[in-house]
Amino acid sequence: MTPAVAESCRSVPTIVVNDAYKLLPWAFALVASDASWWRVHHSDLDGFNGRRITPAGDHNSVEDLAGFRGWHVEPVALVYGYGMCSGFAAISYALTLGYTKILLTGFDMRTVGTQRHFFGQRTDGLRDTDDYHLFLPDFDQLARKLPDGVTITNTTPGSRLTCFPIMKLEGALK
Repeated sequence: MTPAVAESCRSVPTIVVNDAYKLLPWAFALVASDASWWRVHHSDLDGFNGRRITPAGDHNSVEDLAGFRGWHVEPVALVYGYGMCSGFAAISYALTLGYTKILLTGFDMRTVGTQRHFFGQRTDGLRDTDDYHLFLPDFDQLARKLPDGVTITNTTPGSRLTCFPIMKLEGALK
């Protein structure tokens, strides 16, 4: 994910995951699965006006989210579940809303150089994950059970997420 990729997405309905709201503050929704992420970032979201979504019924309990009601974090039941990461939850959220064409950007699912995230190493006290291999089976399963007429395209160069067709972003946006 880069500022140029973010700007390319401005003309389409966009859901961001975790820290990507910093590059795409105009997105209509932000999905983050972990209550720990919300605890750390809730006060940074003043400039983000979209919906704030977390999967209901996963590792976020009502008690974990109770303090965020003032920030309008919405626990949402997702048709395809939440998987093991916020990216999967964002796809499930888009499907729950009825979207049938989904483009993925920034889904590397790998460490690039020394970076595990587009923004570099975490400095917010949260864990830097390198467990991407654990996330991939959930996406594989989702790809096998998508209903007819639904397409998910990965536009992330070099991504390890290969269960969806891969295409350059410029072509996929057309």
